[in-house]
Amino acid sequence: MYVELARCDVLILAPLDLEISSLNEIFNKNGWEESTDFNLEHLPFPNVIELEYGSISAHKRLAVIIQLPGQGILNAGAETAKALQFYEPSCVVSFGIAGGLETDVNIGDVIFASQLIYYEPAKFKKIKNRSVVQSRMIEIDVEIDPWLIIFQKLAQATENCAMHSGPFASGEKLFADGDALEKERIGITNDKVLGVDMEAAGVGRVVNGQGTPFFLIKGISDLCDADKNKIPSELQKKNRCLAAYNAAEVLAKMLVHIQAEFPVHSGRGNRHYEALERAEKTIEALEPHGIHGKTGELYRVIYGRRSRVPAYYHWIQYGPDLSWIDFKILCAINELPRDVFEPVPLVTVKYNTRPSTWRETVESMLGSAVVTNSEIKSQLDDLNPISSVRGLSPSIYSKITELIGNERDHKIADNTLMWILYMIGQKKSSRIALFTWEKTSSKWDNLIWACDALFAVLKWGTFELGIHQKKNEEPLKAICIDRNMTALQKWLDTNPPLEILKDFVCHFKNCNTNPELQTPIDVSNANQAVNQLQEYWKSKYFS
Repeated sequence: MYVELARCDVLILAPLDLEISSLNEIFNKNGWEESTDFNLEHLPFPNVIELEYGSISAHKRLAVIIQLPGQGILNAGAETAKALQFYEPSCVVSFGIAGGLETDVNIGDVIFASQLIYYEPAKFKKIKNRSVVQSRMIEIDVEIDPWLIIFQKLAQATENCAMHSGPFASGEKLFADGDALEKERIGITNDKVLGVDMEAAGVGRVVNGQGTPFFLIKGISDLCDADKNKIPSELQKKNRCLAAYNAAEVLAKMLVHIQAEFPVHSGRGNRHYEALERAEKTIEALEPHGIHGKTGELYRVIYGRRSRVPAYYHWIQYGPDLSWIDFKILCAINELPRDVFEPVPLVTVKYNTRPSTWRETVESMLGSAVVTNSEIKSQLDDLNPISSVRGLSPSIYSKITELIGNERDHKIADNTLMWILYMIGQKKSSRIALFTWEKTSSKWDNLIWACDALFAVLKWGTFELGIHQKKNEEPLKAICIDRNMTALQKWLDTNPPLEILKDFVCHFKNCNTNPELQTPIDVSNANQAVNQLQEYWKSKYFS
């Protein structure tokens, strides 16, 4: 199971053991089942729990509960940022116990924050030789709709605890004094504040920066007054457990109700359809280049990305110039939307004599740096631990080794493993688009099941020019492309057979995507057609 935005509907963050145990107990009680499909040992948190709700796979919702290792705004912000490196949620919830500030709020009550105030910022200045504190509190965005509506509906039907919605404050301080200066500052700024905690502002600031919806549910465990420290420890513990239990009960019910009442906001929402449309259009753009893939695979890779998805193509470079076949694939990769994909050309170099034009040609076409086999070998020691963190555990590593160990050439197997380490480790990405030949795609299909990553395999059959020969064999070896078209012109000067020339034109004639240059290419006049293609390539890739 892949825990990404497409499969992670809500990420719940809380710092205390009793908050985590309450969530786990209550969610199980309300129909959520713990998932054990994914190895969570590599995550740098005290506790991570994944819970699924629903019996139909396509409509299941996934809640991920992460325990933050400690309290405090700065700590919560840093740990939230770390959590978002491993999970990509549809929404984030700051959960836990809190102190009550409003007179109508009692121990055991549950709060939904319709407004979140970070109360710490202030300016100290002197007025008439007296130090004065001027508040500069910051409001942090919280998601109101549709969560508040569901919260209010549950409040009407809940009898075991009172439920309140309103302003909430968050900062670094633990309140245990009814006359505390900070309480006075908060009251002056907003006398309707219901409660206060030590994490929500840190979580909210980081999540707001990601553009992900965020809200908070808090249970009241004390009233932030002087009597707080006079309460016996056993009663304090009981109050905390009651607050956490009630808050967990409310949150679990909210998540169960969300899809039935507001299906557009549940988990996927409109981004689901946007990702599906992007996947369909990408597949459509690749078809004229003779490349095909599965829309479903590409959708899973696109949906929920927090950054561009690396798109890999590996080839062997035999000479100083770029082979026409590799050029054709790179033309297709160039059609990928750059706000979604990041082209990453991977090259095994078997030609070291200079001058070499192929690197300049590739980097000019894609705007991306080439990564060679020698460069990756020098990074292997660094890649192994990163790959392990990204999910390439020893057992998965062993499975991959077994799968590629069937290669007839052990050197090919070693190189395949090296490329996998790079793809999963160096890019730190669990989403990958891979361009490969159809004859090798089955190997990658098997590897997909072994790796904890989302792959979209984009493949093609054979590209022939009238004869069945490899690109590094004559006469096909001579057909190369560079940014000045010097290598291609050298081949044309040899007066190649008309049949090969026509096949060459046919491979590219449907790949012209610039309407201004979309003059019909006449295959019967092959020499003129090749000249048209050269002008188009110069304009599109090398201008």
